[in-house]
Amino acid sequence: MQTESISARNISCLLILSILCGTVISGSTTVGQDFLIAVFFAGMLFLPLIYIYSRICSLFPGKNLYDIIQVLFGKKLSFMLILLMSCYALIVSALVLRNFVEFTVVIALQNTPRIPLMIALAVVAAYLAQSGPRILGRWSLIICVLIIGNVVFTILLALDTINIANLQPVLNHNPQDIAANAFLFGSIAFGETVLAMTIFGNLKPGESPYKAYFVGIIGGILALIFILMRNLLILGPEMIQIVKFASYMAARIIHFGSFFERIESLISFNLILLGLTKIALCLTAASLGIAKLLKIEDFTKLSLPVCLLVLALCSLIFKNMFEMFDFAKIYGFLAVPFQLLIPLVIWLTAEIKIRKKQSV
Repeated sequence: MQTESISARNISCLLILSILCGTVISGSTTVGQDFLIAVFFAGMLFLPLIYIYSRICSLFPGKNLYDIIQVLFGKKLSFMLILLMSCYALIVSALVLRNFVEFTVVIALQNTPRIPLMIALAVVAAYLAQSGPRILGRWSLIICVLIIGNVVFTILLALDTINIANLQPVLNHNPQDIAANAFLFGSIAFGETVLAMTIFGNLKPGESPYKAYFVGIIGGILALIFILMRNLLILGPEMIQIVKFASYMAARIIHFGSFFERIESLISFNLILLGLTKIALCLTAASLGIAKLLKIEDFTKLSLPVCLLVLALCSLIFKNMFEMFDFAKIYGFLAVPFQLLIPLVIWLTAEIKIRKKQSV
């Protein structure tokens, strides 16, 4: 599977979808009309981290995150680090899957048991992950174009519904709330892209990891700003604070005359596609890590067993939707070791070893 190549453009599209998935469905922006300030601070805080991710990948072309760990560290330490990152990928998979199951239950299938929905979504994502990084990259390109097209379409339809006054007053929230929201936003939108490092070993030779990462991050930020702006202008800051799935609620208000309504179905379809892509990425990351630990060459053979682990974790992780949103408030702190500390240790170790090697 390491011979499967994926272009920088497709990885950028995958990163854009990952950013949109993590923030649009989780309700991570809770500061209403001050969301632009929160996004700016999140970018200032996490863009250096994105540089570290891309720098690590550029130092070891043709190797994924787990290969790099094995090159840099001893057998025992590399085993531990790979295990930790694989567990993180499993947890993120379960969190994203549960988010979308709760979304589906709340908006459309209130009386439907959650387990069948979990299985349906997880099996599709597992099939996508099992198809390999190249197929996942092509899928991401198609879905990214579709999502951006739908965003533009809904914005155009909402032009007679938006209220510019909803952008005021600016700085209505205190700095502590904005900073806390920026950290949460950044950890979900940008920090989770650390898992994309597991497929950079398949990046086409000669293509830049910096380009793949930063184009994806900037594209994701711009798309997210348009989505959040649309939701704010339609719903208003007070409603944004109350509703849990703002994109869906905003789409319910959009209509075009008396013959083009129910735009929320289109938004629901978009969100499900985002969720499948993010879950497939996380399953790929977890399967690659476990394959390394078990010394299995073809990681796709583990996609289904890993999917079963995710299903078990997903069914146990929360009792209800309210616990899910409460957990989001502390998620950023729990993710620091995986998003910051481990990559920082890898980067510093890589720089030191490479400089020593060059000086000899």
